[in-house]
Order: sequence, then structure tokens, then C-alpha cells
Amino acid sequence: MVLVLAGNRRTDMSGATMRKSNARLLSVRIAVAATLLSSCAGQDSETSRPLVSAASAQRSHSAASNPKATHDRKVSRYLPEVRKAAARYRLSPALILAVIEVESNFNPRAVSRVGARGLMQIMPATGSMFGAQAHQLFDPAVNIDVGSRYLRYLANRYHGNVETMLKAYNWGPGNVERYSRIPKETRNYLKRVRSAYYRHAYLLAG
Repeated sequence: MVLVLAGNRRTDMSGATMRKSNARLLSVRIAVAATLLSSCAGQDSETSRPLVSAASAQRSHSAASNPKATHDRKVSRYLPEVRKAAARYRLSPALILAVIEVESNFNPRAVSRVGARGLMQIMPATGSMFGAQAHQLFDPAVNIDVGSRYLRYLANRYHGNVETMLKAYNWGPGNVERYSRIPKETRNYLKRVRSAYYRHAYLLAG
């Protein structure tokens, strides 16, 4: 996945301060890109090497404009379960939060037109793969655990390729493996998750 930071804002900084700021942003760009694109090849366990480590997430200070000092209530409400799932399945908390935001905007009762349920919009068939019944997917703890476990499953399936993992989460593994042309909806999904990831990583680091 090609990762970009938000566009630089104009400031009245001196040349030395500007060079220092640019160097810091460049180091963040390199650290985040290297971590997100790290390979999980050869790892079969659901809890294999991290997709995005907590340390790298803390280094991921995006240039988002007007960031909040802390996460708002709807994020903080689910953060303990997100952190638990992130540790269990070796994912970045910021990545899980980004998927939740884009999938349901933190609505635990959300249901899509095709029947996906809860915070991470899990289909009942996917839930059953991991031992969750359809009604349980409205439980935030269950939904976050199943969704994170599914992300880890896809990460392993696609050897740590974050972009392919997220395509499959949105579009379905069968479609990803059958077709080369990605629909506009999925392309937009990738952009939205990427943007949300940087924002949540920034706020978690603060």
C-alpha cells in the first residue's frame, strides 16, 4: 500500500525549523511505510509477526489539521477491547480503529444492506468461521475480536500485504483472487482506511 501523509500546511517557520520539521516528517513516512509493508511470509499462526507494531503506530504522527488532544468518547469506549485484540492478533490498534471507523463509524448496531453486522461489519458466515453466532456480532467485544482475528487471517493469507488484506476485507477474498480490476468502492475504502489509520495513530501516540 502506498502511504502518504497529509499535505504540508503553510507556516511562518524559520529555515532551520522548517528543515527540522521536514526531516521529522520524512522519518515518520519511512518508518510507517516500512512497517506497514513488512512481510509476514512463512507465518501460519494467527498471532504471527505483527502487521503494524504498537511502536510503529506511536511513531506515526501524521500532519492532520486541528487534531484533537484525545480520542472522542465513541473511540475511547472501545479502546480497551481494541488494545486487547491488537495484542492478541499482533495488529496495530490504530489499524483496527481505522477499520471500525470506516466500516460502521463506531456504531455497534450497524447492519449493512448485505447483512454485515456490528462495529467491524462482520458477515454471519465469517463470524461462524471463528465460532461466533450471528446475534453475538452486535456485542462490541465479540465483534472486535472476530474482526481482528479475520484481519490477521487475511494478513497471513496474503503474506503481510496490507493493501491486499484490506481489499479482501472489503471486497471478499474470492473476488480479490478472481479479478484484477478493483471496483471504485474498494479503492475509496483503501483511501479512507489509510486516512483514518494515520489520524488514530497520531492521537494514540499523543
